[in-house]
Amino acid sequence: MLPAAEASTVLMDLSPVDSGTTGLNANGITPADVWGYDLMSWHGVWEKSALANQVAFSAGAVSLQVGGAASQNTGGNFAGLKFSLAPAAAPSALSFDIARSSTWGSAQFECTYTCDIYGFAADGSSTVIGTWSLADAVDNLSSDGMHVSIDLNMGDASYDSYGLIFNAYKSGSQSGGMAASITNLQISGEMVPEPATASLGLIGLAAMLMRRRRG
Repeated sequence: MLPAAEASTVLMDLSPVDSGTTGLNANGITPADVWGYDLMSWHGVWEKSALANQVAFSAGAVSLQVGGAASQNTGGNFAGLKFSLAPAAAPSALSFDIARSSTWGSAQFECTYTCDIYGFAADGSSTVIGTWSLADAVDNLSSDGMHVSIDLNMGDASYDSYGLIFNAYKSGSQSGGMAASITNLQISGEMVPEPATASLGLIGLAAMLMRRRRG
């Protein structure tokens, strides 16, 4: 039996390269919003004017904070990105580092950080392929930070493009706030050879084996 053609590793950096786009949007960021973005263009919104500028982008980092003015258990602040991969790429995980930058106000202030990853069909319809949540972030996220890896469930689907949404929202009733820095955003996976390429490789291997036998 001839060996199958080997897949190569895919590693794509999704970290911001500039200041991105930010502004007020009471409805947050939805998958439909992300699908409408330009590829690799980071967007951030806050749910009300009292939270202005609590989402920011710089080279290599997303700054995502939330304060007591946010609605409890909903709304908050959002950061979103649309990206694409080569047709033969099969993404398997999204990873990033997240660290607490600062806290202020009441020691009892609590908030939750989430990340959802979507696969988009050509018509813009979306499927959740990965999700992550960190509750009680003030207590559970230190300034040393943590590394997060989210497995992506691709199933049997083939997606036209992808997107991700970070959300930070107030999960308690106290006043105060917290800021976090998200860095080293990467997609990893495998690049599977096209059938024609794989077939040519196997034919070449078979020919080489035949020559060895005749020799």
